[in-house]
Amino acid sequence: MTWHGWESEGEKADRRLMAAMLTGIVLFVIAAFMCGEIGDRPAVEVPLPVATEPHSFHAESRGPGWGKARAAHLATHPACEVCGERVAVEVHHYESVSRRPDLLLSPENLVTLCHRDHRYFGHLGNYRCQNSELRQWIKAIKERKEE
Repeated sequence: MTWHGWESEGEKADRRLMAAMLTGIVLFVIAAFMCGEIGDRPAVEVPLPVATEPHSFHAESRGPGWGKARAAHLATHPACEVCGERVAVEVHHYESVSRRPDLLLSPENLVTLCHRDHRYFGHLGNYRCQNSELRQWIKAIKERKEE
């Protein structure tokens, strides 16, 4: 028990052990999900936006050619590469634009993802992150679907 915010050394050790155990469980569940052992989707669904127009996040800051490149990509790749969804799709860059601005308009650097898969697969659940192995993951997912 804590008393006025003070913890004994044993209580601190117990709290650290519990945090380590919970971290291990979370990492195990994430790894199992990514390996396909827990199903197709995470247990908590991210609500999809109700979109009547194509997603245009960063459109103004990406320059005049981005809208045209995005539209051309969606014309040839209209569905999410992970799940096949065709609603609320977004164009993701394999190589981050902040790291490789020269690849902003490169068709080889673009992939279509639905809103949910963009977050989970493209950014590993955190838009501050970039999944550097996304190409390999999509290839593995497609191979698995063909089995």
